[in-house]
Amino acid sequence: MFVSSNEAKVRAEVDKVFATNPQLFDHRKKYPWCPGYLGDMTSGLIFLAENPSLQGLRKVSKNEALQDPELQWWVSRGDKVFRSALAKAGFKDGRPDERGGWHCYITNFVKMAEQPSRWNSKTEEERFEIVRAFAPVLQTEINIVKPRMIAVMGMDRPRSYFLRVLHEHLLELPPSCAVEYVWHYATFNRGSFTTAKVHKYETDFERLSSKLRQLGRG
Repeated sequence: MFVSSNEAKVRAEVDKVFATNPQLFDHRKKYPWCPGYLGDMTSGLIFLAENPSLQGLRKVSKNEALQDPELQWWVSRGDKVFRSALAKAGFKDGRPDERGGWHCYITNFVKMAEQPSRWNSKTEEERFEIVRAFAPVLQTEINIVKPRMIAVMGMDRPRSYFLRVLHEHLLELPPSCAVEYVWHYATFNRGSFTTAKVHKYETDFERLSSKLRQLGRG
């Protein structure tokens, strides 16, 4: 499979993290279709999530049709709401489940899949130590994408990670980069799934699209 030079740079940084932190689980050996990032690295827009779900990868391992890097965010109900919102807001051309057509770049703070229950059971400091280990990868992605906007997905932990990596000078953003916060798509995997909430989520993405146009796409 073709890998662009920019993707190769990101992959090399991820390799360094696992090489220097052998205690971390490199899920790519068993689930190579999930690098933990996807999309257009020239788009100027990053959607930033927390980490891949090992539970989701185990589900995909039983369905060969989903074992495709382009379908990383097309497994859970929340994934599908997310990609549908991207398509409706113009951040992706074509059907939500189609390959390509990206006008954004999607990535995770942590490029290591973890079982949600195990991740949640860690202390705040344990989780942030892993975020810190992967910060050079995210910095590499930011250097490549040169984002005019970063949309952090998650009002609690992802937001706190982002504020802390900036406070600790683990990340440097472009001077004119806008930062926005939206719900994490995983919220739709729980009992709070309603038509009204999906509509609010999609409206928020339309707001991001409008703001990005004001900032200038090119």
